[in-house]
Amino acid sequence: MKALVLRPDRTAQVIELADGEVATPAGLCAAIGCRHVEVVTLAGDLQMWLDREGPRANPVPPVNVIGSLLGAAFGRGTRYVGTVVLTGGADRQGNTRGLSDERLGGLLGHLEQLGTDVGDAGG
Repeated sequence: MKALVLRPDRTAQVIELADGEVATPAGLCAAIGCRHVEVVTLAGDLQMWLDREGPRANPVPPVNVIGSLLGAAFGRGTRYVGTVVLTGGADRQGNTRGLSDERLGGLLGHLEQLGTDVGDAGG
């Protein structure tokens, strides 16, 4: 399942989040580096996962400029902090799906325009 990690240092990476077709909270936490995740639904086929405790951490993690711009583009503008992970939307059972090839391609194109350094760990 492909997902896209966006870091506060303006780098990004395509990852394989799970062996199967759905993501787990533990896998999302591992990708973000946190204990508890929170989801922001940006579109029916796009969710942004972040550290629920990030804004209250001491010190607060750096602002994720790319994640914040992306949220604003989808009408969910705020200052997101720390690392975020983008996945596909949820299926009918509420399971998180991977990014579609079409959605991933569109996101990578936007990231390139923003000068984001994108690595590919997902193959």
